[in-house]
Amino acid sequence: MATIVELPIHSFEGLVDPDWCPGCGDFGVLKSVKMAAAKAGVAPKDLVIVSGIGCSSNLPGYVQQTCPPRNPERARALLAEAGYPDGRGFPKLEIHYNTEQGHQSIAELARKQWQRELGINVSLRNEEWASAQDTQQQMNYMLSRRSWSGDYIDPNTFLDMYLTGGENNSTGFTSAEYDRLIADAAREPDENKRMRMLERAERILMDEMPIIPIYYYVSKNLVKPHVRGWYNTLQDVHPLNTIWIDDTVDPYDPRPNEYMGRKP
Repeated sequence: MATIVELPIHSFEGLVDPDWCPGCGDFGVLKSVKMAAAKAGVAPKDLVIVSGIGCSSNLPGYVQQTCPPRNPERARALLAEAGYPDGRGFPKLEIHYNTEQGHQSIAELARKQWQRELGINVSLRNEEWASAQDTQQQMNYMLSRRSWSGDYIDPNTFLDMYLTGGENNSTGFTSAEYDRLIADAAREPDENKRMRMLERAERILMDEMPIIPIYYYVSKNLVKPHVRGWYNTLQDVHPLNTIWIDDTVDPYDPRPNEYMGRKP
């Protein structure tokens, strides 16, 4: 008998945006649209809904920062204050995504939710992968689907993506304080102080909201109980030289082995 082991991995998927609506009013208007982004029912089955980027609570010593909770009532009030009661007069939005059925389903649901909750019109545009990448790099979009999997187990693998002028920063987001915190963290030898710097940087990112986090990817592995040396890891990496078969354990034993949790 084998046991399915699930764990959120070091990655996230969400929507990103550049300065897509210069005629929409102040920052409160942009934030209101994001506050109305309902996530329940958006993510594919068995994935984990999130309110932050891939700096998950699974990272030792790091406290994940989250974006404002979904609040359609407050979002509608902000729109009304900016001169768009019930979404009237608000520019039409467009969600851009690379072609794939799952991405289309999420874009469709987001479109319906914004139309229902805020009364704003939203269209969809899809492109094949290479073209979608070019579109993001040129910031030729309003809202675009984006995902990232961490190259290494550290908050910085996500946070340094949003440095001013950074190669991976396709949002146009810029903040001198954010840049300073990331640079200072890179030079800080004290790990506790470094994590606090990165937390402050992520707090800026979540307050400014150039991204709308939606969900984490989840690993799924079918593991027999006599397989040893297999650990759940944030990157879902399992070196074969650490895995072995325990001949003293019945492979049909219904009990999971002691390695089916996170490695300490």
